[in-house]
Amino acid sequence: MKAGGKEYRLHLGMSVLADLQEKFGDKFDELLAPPKDGKMPNLRVIQDVFIAALQRYHEDEADRWLVDDLIAENADAFGELLTSSFPDVKEGGKDGPGAKKRKAAA
Repeated sequence: MKAGGKEYRLHLGMSVLADLQEKFGDKFDELLAPPKDGKMPNLRVIQDVFIAALQRYHEDEADRWLVDDLIAENADAFGELLTSSFPDVKEGGKDGPGAKKRKAAA
């Protein structure tokens, strides 16, 4: 993802998710779901997800201003971050947004 002409690598792994879950509680996954009824999403959650995802490769630059730039320059930045971090997530369907597909055992 680019901002200010620079490429940024974001990583939303288990450690990041565990930290965010600890901060926002057990219903953290619900906070990541698209808002219903046209309501505004929890912007603090989105900001914190980006800052946390930047920490691994850009710890010295990860701040709210960089998050603003990433979102301003990448129209679907949050969706792209979630999709790249969870490539097996269904896009809706009977299990709803955020439901994970089960992989077949090898």
